[in-house]
Order: sequence, then structure tokens, then C-alpha cells
Amino acid sequence: TTTTSAAANTTTSAAKTSDTKAAGKTTVTKPATIEKIDKSKLPAKAQNTPKDLNLTQDESDCIDYTIYKVYLDDPSTSTDDATLAGVAGGSIAACVPQDKIAEGITAAIKSGGASLTETQLSCIKNEIATTDQQSLAVFLGVLITQDETLMKPFQQALSQACNIT
Repeated sequence: TTTTSAAANTTTSAAKTSDTKAAGKTTVTKPATIEKIDKSKLPAKAQNTPKDLNLTQDESDCIDYTIYKVYLDDPSTSTDDATLAGVAGGSIAACVPQDKIAEGITAAIKSGGASLTETQLSCIKNEIATTDQQSLAVFLGVLITQDETLMKPFQQALSQACNIT
């Protein structure tokens, strides 16, 4: 099955199950058990979990451990920014409810001083909450890695979808 995401402005394969997310070439799956790990064991660019998501300790531990497990299984994931972004974002998408992610990102945009209308903010929230899981994973990963080049297509797609000039 192929879907097109307005938020990501890209075509991707739909996720196979609710807790397995395709992230680039690496599949990110929420582990059955979660262990607390030191963030320093994560690739440097995957250590910046977005603070605006108001994560619980369990969600934060799940994200870190999921990134750690994928990285441990395939250390090459940290050598390519797009793949690392997909793994980091896929870990968030696997561990945090999508509505909570959309709410947190929208609140961060609003508190960041963007001059957007409530309609535009609502549109952004809806785009994030309803996008396919792979696109959400990459979008979140790009936020973590803070790569401006990778962020541009997402910004353009959201601007177009939500009538933002």
C-alpha cells in the first residue's frame, strides 16, 4: 500500500503494524521491555529529544532505549543523517501517542512566537496527527537532528497545506 502525506510531501509505504515504523531502510520497533540507558550511549545527533512533547519518564526511556537497540544492532545508522533521523523519529513515533506528538509540536510552534492564526495552528496539528507513520518518523527525526536542509520540504508542505505565507 502506498500513501501520500501532505505533511511530509513525500510518498511512502504504510507501516505494517501499529508499533512498527519504517524509518528509511531500518525498521524501528518498540521493544517488549524497556531499560533505562545513559543518553551518552546514543549517537550524538539522537540525544536531543524534543522537550516540547512533555514526555513521561517511561516515554523518554522508551525512546532512548529504542534508539539504542537499533543503533546497537546496526551502528551504520548513525553515519547517515537521514537514516538516523528516521530511527530517532521512528522511536518517538513508536513510544508516544501521535495526538500527543501533534499537540506538543503545535504548542512549541505557538510558544515560539510564530505569527499564525488558530486555524493555521489547528491545520498543522491535524497534519501531524494524521500523517502516515513513516513520514512522522522522519519529520520527528529531522526535528531531533535539527538539520535545516532536511527540514525545508516539511516546512514547505505544511505551509502549502495550511495556507501559511
